[in-house]
Amino acid sequence: MVLKTVKTIITVGPACDSYKMLKQLILEGVDIFRFNLSHGDEAYFKKAVANLRQAESDTNRKVLIFFDLPGPKLRTGEVHNDKLIIKEGTEYTFGKNGQIEVSEEIIKSIKLNNKLLVSDGKLEFKPIRKEMGLLIAKAVNSGTLLNEQSINFKGISYPGKYPTKKDEAGIKLGLSLGIDTFEGVNT
Repeated sequence: MVLKTVKTIITVGPACDSYKMLKQLILEGVDIFRFNLSHGDEAYFKKAVANLRQAESDTNRKVLIFFDLPGPKLRTGEVHNDKLIIKEGTEYTFGKNGQIEVSEEIIKSIKLNNKLLVSDGKLEFKPIRKEMGLLIAKAVNSGTLLNEQSINFKGISYPGKYPTKKDEAGIKLGLSLGIDTFEGVNT
């Protein structure tokens, strides 16, 4: 008898959240279904988990469901006209009154040798200098910056409460749905 020692994990999203697709995935051997709580709302997760539980019941195969909590995130503020076209090699100002609005705490925390990642890492900036409460940074690549995007850099220290209110809501929802486990990182 061969024992299965490897578990197959997938992230459930719009491409695979239907009953039919989830049932097929279970039959093909997926063991663990991950839900990223950073994307979706309560109604979406309730429906997708219900589809998965029905597929689990109909296949008579137990699977593990886990909620990946969003955790704390620092974010940019609003940008003019809801989007800013970022061009590689161009310098942009970050700060309360900058082209890219961020808190004073972020400006103070960023070191000039930090790599600055925005919008879940889709945009990268190289800090050049600080002046008058602003950070001037050069775009390493091109793209579009929308309102309230994530911002990360080496040495970041999240000043807020953890778990966040969104995490707590996700835990409460997961408990009501009988989720098997939760994942959250406090780094």
